[in-house]
Amino acid sequence: MVIEIYSLDRGLIHQLTKILDDLQQDCNLCFKIECGIHKKVSHIDVLIIDLDLGDRSRSIAEYYKDCEHIKKIFVSHYKDDVFKIFKYHPASFFVKYDYSYVKEELMRCLQEVKKQTGLLFCKQNGRETALPIKNILSISQKDHFAEITMCDGTVNVIHASLGTLKNQLGYRFFLINRSEVVNLDYIRSTNGKELDLIDGRRF
Repeated sequence: MVIEIYSLDRGLIHQLTKILDDLQQDCNLCFKIECGIHKKVSHIDVLIIDLDLGDRSRSIAEYYKDCEHIKKIFVSHYKDDVFKIFKYHPASFFVKYDYSYVKEELMRCLQEVKKQTGLLFCKQNGRETALPIKNILSISQKDHFAEITMCDGTVNVIHASLGTLKNQLGYRFFLINRSEVVNLDYIRSTNGKELDLIDGRRF
């Protein structure tokens, strides 16, 4: 998940970065933060725009106007600005330096992104990681660990139960026995009793 803060206000950037760092530590979230003047990052999930930059900030908002998958959060000194931004499909708006509710608002937006990105957020070797769900081939339960096999052959071992992961993956993943989940999109063939995956494994 990528968050871009479009502002030249160092105080604002510092406060938002601190809040986001706290969220990353307290919650099951994994993201990186880009700051400063718009860098045209190739992929953005959340765009925080400082409206006090005037026409420059509105040109950025206009650029991403139709990108509804990007959560756009507007910040300003002036409450009246909230009436000017609805055409940009905002996810949220807050008044600069009034941080009493910002953490909750950012958390809400980040959770919405988490739901729509198609990523499985988990811990691997004590570090947060995010795996693209569409690239997961199968998951095997080994004692208290889950082995997640990706389409490129890599295997990620995480401390999690199969049931917990299955609830996050969606309907395209099928529990074929008590210790194996497979992605239905990668089944090569089946006769009703056995199935072959595209990597050659048979269950």
